[in-house]
Amino acid sequence: MILTIARLTDKDSKNQRNLSLWALKDASQFAMEKDFGQKVNSALDAISTTVVKTRTHRHKQIAHFDLEASLGLSPVPEVFLSEIKTALE
Repeated sequence: MILTIARLTDKDSKNQRNLSLWALKDASQFAMEKDFGQKVNSALDAISTTVVKTRTHRHKQIAHFDLEASLGLSPVPEVFLSEIKTALE
């Protein structure tokens, strides 16, 4: 779940576009509802706030195998089920 949430919330970089939730912003111009773009932006802001610890955990522990985190010198944030549930909702 951590990997999936982190991937879905990866923002585009200068060199690469990602198939993530931010791709919805591009599609909002084609939505039938006038306020869809605003809803998407609000949802993305809320999701970004919710998944900070999840993304940090993935970054340090899984994606980059952070040396200090692996040696226990730098704590890795604990991700709780409630945070994953909130992100998915």
